[in-house]
Amino acid sequence: MKKLVRTVFLALLLGWSMLGCASGNTEEGQGQVQEPPQADASSQEAGEWGLESEAAEEKDSTAAEGRDSAAAEETSLSAVMGLLAVDTDEREAVRNSNKLNFGALSEGEDGRIYYIDKVHNRVIESGVWGEDAGVVYEGAVKSLQEAEGYLYLQLDTGLLRLDCETGESRLLWEAPFGEFLVVKDKVYINCEEGFCVMDRDGGNREVLLGQPQAASFMPCGNGWLCVEISETDPSVFWEGHLLFLKEGSGEAVPVGTGFNYPLSAGRRIIVFNSETKSFHIWDSETGEDTDSRVYVQKMVSDGEKLYYFADRSNDRDETRNALLCRDGENVAELGIFTGRVENNALYMAHGYLYWLSQAGEEVQWICFHPETGEMGVLPNEVFQ
Repeated sequence: MKKLVRTVFLALLLGWSMLGCASGNTEEGQGQVQEPPQADASSQEAGEWGLESEAAEEKDSTAAEGRDSAAAEETSLSAVMGLLAVDTDEREAVRNSNKLNFGALSEGEDGRIYYIDKVHNRVIESGVWGEDAGVVYEGAVKSLQEAEGYLYLQLDTGLLRLDCETGESRLLWEAPFGEFLVVKDKVYINCEEGFCVMDRDGGNREVLLGQPQAASFMPCGNGWLCVEISETDPSVFWEGHLLFLKEGSGEAVPVGTGFNYPLSAGRRIIVFNSETKSFHIWDSETGEDTDSRVYVQKMVSDGEKLYYFADRSNDRDETRNALLCRDGENVAELGIFTGRVENNALYMAHGYLYWLSQAGEEVQWICFHPETGEMGVLPNEVFQ
């Protein structure tokens, strides 16, 4: 029985690491707020990005009744500003953003990108527009990240490190896990043992936070932001108990309640607030908390600007998405795009934006340059 419970819990942890919901916008003329639907905690596939999988769904907002939102906000701001010294550079902000958005694409060295072809179960390497594309790995991959010439691949069986130049590979972690991120010379993994760290070659393993207590880990200042989870009650995740794990402390302390999907970018921390059903921007220098009034849970940032999709679907049942850019207090619309965006997930690499678009049976990786407005489709032969 104990083995069964741990197996089910690990499946839930795999789901929590990759949850996402549809986006909307409460600002006038920018769509309607979409109420978060019920979560299906029984599905072991919940949260896996893919063409047939739906993003895991939020718990009914009635579970938050009785929460003192004003007190939670005050607690969160005072705790964050007291604990964190956020200074995330552009490369780190891009890395964090791609991790938040399911890790299907990663920025590589020398203008290269790496991305998952879920349809054909393989990983593709190419230039920013898809030039010189080639297959670097054959097999199903859940998420990936490139770091200094090595590609780290999350497989069903563990974490594989692939030498991008020689093609040599080695399994660094030999068990399923929920999420991972390469930060400087370390690899961090959230797994059944807890939140762990090891060298990039797999050596010197250490448990930073024992027994799975949290998910959605995000490097932030001198530690990690994360969201509390429960082995016995999956709905706890949706209550948004935001925690901070200071490096080396071994303990995650409460930051606030009602916050999910933390993103560290530049001097700011972005969180989805389940009270206001919008994303908030916390400025670590001024202490200001800005409510975007936009129902969006996933976005990307270069450390300064934020990019995200807002639903603009019409009465003709045509899926339409507005790509928006927030720069300080200014919000600009970069374009309207048709087709379903996989999990509303954006990715960034070398100043370009990427997303998976599905229109009917056709699935394509879209490339877009936010400064010039140039748009392209990664080569069709990559998907054949």
